[in-house]
Amino acid sequence: MGLLIMFNSFCWLTNNILLGSIADTLMELTFSSINLITGWRMHKALPPTPLPQ
Repeated sequence: MGLLIMFNSFCWLTNNILLGSIADTLMELTFSSINLITGWRMHKALPPTPLPQ
């Protein structure tokens, strides 16, 4: 789900850059940054999974 959100954000970011919309580009960059930071924190918070024996 997170990868789908990041892909969607990348598409919107590309669209905003091509249209030259400064405010929307900054908004999408902020949204993408927050999602990346949250995803990284969630990934680091997961306990390591034991290998099957």
